[in-house]
Amino acid sequence: PLTIETPVAAGFSPGPGLPTLTLSAPAKVLDLLALHCHGWERGPGGEPAAVRCIEDAEGFVIEAAVLPLGRYRAQSAFEAADVAASALAASSVGGAGVILPHAAAVQSPAGLVLLFADTMGGKSTLALTLAAAGWRLFGDDRLALRRAEGRSVGTALGLAAKLRLPVPASASALAEFANR
Repeated sequence: PLTIETPVAAGFSPGPGLPTLTLSAPAKVLDLLALHCHGWERGPGGEPAAVRCIEDAEGFVIEAAVLPLGRYRAQSAFEAADVAASALAASSVGGAGVILPHAAAVQSPAGLVLLFADTMGGKSTLALTLAAAGWRLFGDDRLALRRAEGRSVGTALGLAAKLRLPVPASASALAEFANR
């Protein structure tokens, strides 16, 4: 029989002194959030929740203003935690003039290099391959961009990089980097 958990509220902050956002979700999703939000502080949640995750017979529904059409259906608790983490991160930096492209980014001496692709298009693999070669990994999967003083400014969202297995055979440096 399927056991559907009642959501509970928890607060998450990307760092000391930064605002806390509330996520309402089943405990099994909350417990997985640390895999996606490295270094985020967890504490008590308040109302209203910036992100809501509800479990039903088909999986999970994540609701947040920053998601396309305001909602996303996830098949597993792991996927729900991933989407909820992205929504929390996007909510933490959202505002007027901020866009949140589906992109990875690495930093070069000239600035950020953005890597755009659809889901499963290789953004993370390429970004991590470049990191293995000495580039600085700036962000994976989501990035906040805004204009300031006539230039584009990127904000890393503090989300863990996603390396999908198997690692391509041509990326031996990436495999060594991931193992380290």
